[in-house]
Amino acid sequence: MNNREVYMPFVSDCVWDLKDVIKVLLFYLFLVFIGAPSLLQFFNYITGKDLVSSFGENSVIILLSLFVNALPCLYIFYIICIEYKEPLIRLGLTLVDWKKNVLEGIKKYVIALPFLITAGLVTDFVCKLTGSSPQQQEITKRVLEENSSNVLILMIVFGTFAAPVIEEILFRGFLQTFLHKYLGRWKAILISSIFFSLVHMNI
Repeated sequence: MNNREVYMPFVSDCVWDLKDVIKVLLFYLFLVFIGAPSLLQFFNYITGKDLVSSFGENSVIILLSLFVNALPCLYIFYIICIEYKEPLIRLGLTLVDWKKNVLEGIKKYVIALPFLITAGLVTDFVCKLTGSSPQQQEITKRVLEENSSNVLILMIVFGTFAAPVIEEILFRGFLQTFLHKYLGRWKAILISSIFFSLVHMNI
């Protein structure tokens, strides 16, 4: 059984519709532009302290990112499990063959690693050749400049475990499955990838 055969039942069993996708999207935008800033101001008002100054900018960013990304996932769980009374396997969340899937992911990463390293070397060569220097990613800059080992561990854990799981639920399990049902596989992958990129442009 190949990956396509495993994935297809989840697509055919998609019970949520465009209205649900729009509700989740609006909720996400609300949290980004109103919820997170309001929460930060609320805690500053209650404690009488500036949280960024007290706990560090990176710590606050991680907590707010978790808040902004985890709540839409909980809302999706509510839609699937409460409104439609369906199991979470509809999102592709299952422990079936998890060891095999982990090993498959590691294998594909190892296969892709030489290409990633080559791309980095080529980029570095071209930059030196043209006398330009690529702009460092914000997250890389934050990790390199972080002095607290506890915050650094928190950043690594969030970036390695929490963020990927949340993004799989939001963009692949929920959005891509819906799009796949109505637009087909490749259009679904393309559109969900565009949404993913737009959301992470300012991270």
